[in-house]
Amino acid sequence: MALRSVPRVVIIGGGIIGVSAAYYARKIGAEVTLLDMGEIGRACSHGNAGYVAPSHFVPLAHPGVITQGLKWMLDPDSPFYIRPRFDPDLFAWIRIFRRMSTDAHVRASMYILRDLAQATLGLFEEIAQSENLAFELQQKGLLMLYNSEKGRRSNLKEVDLAEELNVKTAVLDRSGLETLDPGMEFRCLGGVYWPGDAHIAPASFMEVMGNQLETMGVTVRSSTPVLGFSLSGKEVRGVEIPGGVVEGDEFVLAGGSWSSSLVKRLGIRLPLQPGKGYSVTVEKPTLTPILPMILSEARVAITPFADSLRFGGTMELAGLDLSVTRSRVNAILRAVPRYLANVDTSGVRREGAWSGLRPVSPDGLPYIGRFRKIPNLIAATGHAMLGVTLATGTGKLVAQIIARDRPFLPLAQFQPDRFS
Repeated sequence: MALRSVPRVVIIGGGIIGVSAAYYARKIGAEVTLLDMGEIGRACSHGNAGYVAPSHFVPLAHPGVITQGLKWMLDPDSPFYIRPRFDPDLFAWIRIFRRMSTDAHVRASMYILRDLAQATLGLFEEIAQSENLAFELQQKGLLMLYNSEKGRRSNLKEVDLAEELNVKTAVLDRSGLETLDPGMEFRCLGGVYWPGDAHIAPASFMEVMGNQLETMGVTVRSSTPVLGFSLSGKEVRGVEIPGGVVEGDEFVLAGGSWSSSLVKRLGIRLPLQPGKGYSVTVEKPTLTPILPMILSEARVAITPFADSLRFGGTMELAGLDLSVTRSRVNAILRAVPRYLANVDTSGVRREGAWSGLRPVSPDGLPYIGRFRKIPNLIAATGHAMLGVTLATGTGKLVAQIIARDRPFLPLAQFQPDRFS
């Protein structure tokens, strides 16, 4: 297909990936329409931890995760839980996940994840400065706390990998942690400080970027579900929406956890599972840590924002189900005092708990690139817990694919057809 002088780009999905793709597509001069079945930025991109974390270079599929996951599956309140159900797509996903959970896969993936995360952080900085946008980008680093010998060994293994990757770390005992964050009373055995990490307020970012897109001339259409596709030969010519068709030249699949079901209508198999996570946000807390933290064994994230404190965690494979399981929220909050003696979560209101569905590929790498079967359809999904961490970098890659420019990173490992 020959590109028009001003290509029409239709982006399906208004989460942080879709918004980033819309921004960079408009930057290259494309005529952009952004569609979302709900409100822009109100799904998984709203209540997450907001980490922009080059430290997260180990993919979800890695050695030991299957054994630990099988143990956790016996406990519905565990950090990782698969709801028992008959689902052929889930079974196929698990088979690939098991196959990919190897040291070889970790080593093949860690460089590209590091590079995309570091690029993303630089692009967040660039957007904040060039567009004069405020979304609480804070570059304070990240603390990974451990409270067991197993947790210590796991963290030190990642420190060894970080040394290979030239990613800075500092291993700290309890006194070292208290020096970094003197307002906290640490109960944990120790931790690892990742000074190159940052965090944003995701809801703030989505709000200011939504306004920025409209200022730039992007057509933003909320409450607009995609019902199907209009094809001409091997290309998409339009997406069917209630009351009509939105035509275009290039189409970007950024539908998050709904991406797989969308492309099924085109005869495309895209292994993807919705991974439900929860968070609880305390407004105007009396005590706030300086640094964001992850409680390693509990898989709980703690993020300090300007006027709030967020506790989040869990990975629950339960299909396209956004219901909140109160016991899983309680498990997140119960974990905090085991690591931080002076953070009391007993009085935190559970009623306002948030849930979101993260699109999880079976190898822990996102899908970015053109589909072979339909070459004017570009995947930008499957980022799992790394949606914010890889967002702007993914958006820039999508724009380079649209422009047929050489991407700033090789895309072979992200190809959406890699399991076909």
